[in-house]
Amino acid sequence: MSFVFALRGLAENRVSIRGNVFDVHSKRPIPFSNISIEGEPIGTISDDKGFFELSIPKEFSLPFTLSVNSMGYKTKTVVVKSSQESLRIGLEEDIMELQEVVVNGDPEIQAIREKGFSVNLITTRQLEKQSVQVNELLDETPGIRVRQSGGLGSGTSFNINGLTGDAVRFFMDGVPMDFFGSSFSVNNIPVSMIERMEVYKGVVPVELGNDALGGAVNLVTKKNSGNALDFSYSFGSFNTHQSSLTGQVKDEKTGLTLRGSLMYSYSDNNYQVWGDDIYVTNPDFTIDRGMKVERFHDSFRSYGAKVDLGVTDKKWADQFFISILASNLDKDVQHGATMVIPYGERRYEQKTFMPNLSYAKDDLLVDGLNVKLFSAISKETFHLVDTSSNKYNWYGQIDGQRNSGEAGAKTLLTNEFLSYLNRTNVTYQLSENYKIGVNHVFSSLIKTGDDPLASPDQRTLEDRQRTNKHILGLTLENKSFNEKLKTSIFTKYYVYDVDVDDSEYSSDLGEYVPVRFDTVGSHLGYGLATSYSFNSKVSLVFSFENAARLPGPNELFGNASRNMEASYHLKPEKSNNYNLGVNFMDIGPSILHRFDIQTNLFYRDTRDRFFKTTSRTTQAEFFRFENIGKVISMGVDFDVKYHYADVFDFSFAMSYLDSRDQTPVDANGNHNLFYNERIPNEPYFQINNRAAYHFKNVFTRGSRMTVHWRMGYVKEFYRFIEAGGSDGKDMVPDQLYHDFGVNYSFPKNKVSLAFDLKNITNAQLFDNFALQKPGRAFYLKLNYRIF
Repeated sequence: MSFVFALRGLAENRVSIRGNVFDVHSKRPIPFSNISIEGEPIGTISDDKGFFELSIPKEFSLPFTLSVNSMGYKTKTVVVKSSQESLRIGLEEDIMELQEVVVNGDPEIQAIREKGFSVNLITTRQLEKQSVQVNELLDETPGIRVRQSGGLGSGTSFNINGLTGDAVRFFMDGVPMDFFGSSFSVNNIPVSMIERMEVYKGVVPVELGNDALGGAVNLVTKKNSGNALDFSYSFGSFNTHQSSLTGQVKDEKTGLTLRGSLMYSYSDNNYQVWGDDIYVTNPDFTIDRGMKVERFHDSFRSYGAKVDLGVTDKKWADQFFISILASNLDKDVQHGATMVIPYGERRYEQKTFMPNLSYAKDDLLVDGLNVKLFSAISKETFHLVDTSSNKYNWYGQIDGQRNSGEAGAKTLLTNEFLSYLNRTNVTYQLSENYKIGVNHVFSSLIKTGDDPLASPDQRTLEDRQRTNKHILGLTLENKSFNEKLKTSIFTKYYVYDVDVDDSEYSSDLGEYVPVRFDTVGSHLGYGLATSYSFNSKVSLVFSFENAARLPGPNELFGNASRNMEASYHLKPEKSNNYNLGVNFMDIGPSILHRFDIQTNLFYRDTRDRFFKTTSRTTQAEFFRFENIGKVISMGVDFDVKYHYADVFDFSFAMSYLDSRDQTPVDANGNHNLFYNERIPNEPYFQINNRAAYHFKNVFTRGSRMTVHWRMGYVKEFYRFIEAGGSDGKDMVPDQLYHDFGVNYSFPKNKVSLAFDLKNITNAQLFDNFALQKPGRAFYLKLNYRIF
């Protein structure tokens, strides 16, 4: 009893100072801000709504000064004259304090994490200063493996928890990027255009609205509130140049807004390659092996522009834009599906032109009704040139002649893709705890082609492929138990049809004959995502989806410029995807030492999975796609980030994948010799580390210098099927690489310089079918915020 009275007496001898911390521009609360009394060891942290309560001794002398700070904001001091007043403290953003890590206090980011999906969030505020590609940042994310077939501009595929290729869909501000063209793909978009990346694994929210069976990556672009103009330029090894110019001009009175982006990339990609596939047969039939040679026909150039003209912040529209996207890409082709046969003259180009409209309005007509619309028409033109009879070796020398082109029959093939895309997204807040949403995406694509070098009988036959796709999604979101439990249940309905008029060579008739193929199909999918927050720092998340993916244009119709054959008879993939994870956010012994930990256990039961394999022809190798009856993939992702104040950051990411063929019999009813074998050419264990140390006021006050290091490791994996024992198997060996860099920001952050050294040890790095990636390289980068 005396103990209770002692506590009561202690409480009566203290008073509380209460208040809220918010962003002075957006008026949004700033969670987890640090509030302390200057010169005293007394402080607290605001909650997830920006509210704080500071308990002080009753006899504490007034007035005193509060110091309030939060990562990414300028520190503010407030003089407290009375313990009775309720404080409202507005902070201004401080670019110099922004970190390359996710700012957990951002309410929008917090809301994404609490929806229950397995999602990783990557912010780029500091990383944009480095010579780093979007693909590299994604490759560091646990559970994601980026597979690239060479240097800048080469073909790229993504694997998320065992599901790969077009099973992973990409979006820009929620809009599918399928028809944006190669120059506006994740291979080429500069990091400086992007605010953050949202990576969803296996289970994808309805509002993204596409057949993203394996997962999705949503690129959220920067939204400047006023006038801005930023320029960046990077130069480095292999004669690589990359530049971008992004900006916005806005009239505050009328809301008239002009936004634009320009980008340019070029590289010779003449890095050295070596290994078993690199050899030269001499005239005396001796073979040179073990030498290092330069890639001599692999240059890449792309340039693009995106212009948006419209209005923002009006009563009838939060934003309405008429936009045009245009781009061009030129690419030399060094080899086919493997590196055995080098090419010396084969090349292709692509042009894209896409006008589009976008509209968004919150609280349209009634409170809680939010609408987003997007419509676009896209015309893409591919032109493939392969007319040389020269045969090249890996020394870049002409080593004989052939009776055809370098990768088969000579060709000047031109393909045109005419596409239409429409997306409608509507949500309505039914009540404080319930929200419904509907999302519909319709896409249509028509592919036509002509080759003046084709035989007359082939040219007279029609070359036309068409596909239509509807995806309708419905969702219901609920918050309960004082918002600790958040649940989304949803359903997705997929409808598609494919119509093909093509030709193929008949060896019996000795001429080309018409091929006609058409099919229709549908699938009803469903799922849920739920999270339970034990407190503001610890949450349990679970998600499930019965998902489907329809074959994409390249998989169905092929792409001659990328050595892909048509696979008209592909069936849709279907998969039951499960995720279970625990998140620990912003934990640690003090406000100086903070940890973020994310874990995810996953299970994928996939039927008719698309599998990319090689198809050997007389002179070259091509890709094609096949269905595998049943594949089970399971594993774990682990991600931990540590931050010491505004001084030191460290991250560790690990992924393990066990993906196996579970088809007992093959298509002919025979025993499947590969039953229970690992899926070949698929990395299954990888580790990524990153560390950065920040120095302030180097050389001059207000400057900032960051020294950073990155390590990546990929465990060896089988290039082809593992069955039949391990002796003599073709392995892609262990791969370990290190990157190092320094970037320096001048005062006011208007100018920054960066030096990056990649693959310091010049390790031999491989991806698809042992295609070698660049070795040691250096890059210099300038960022200039003009205004």
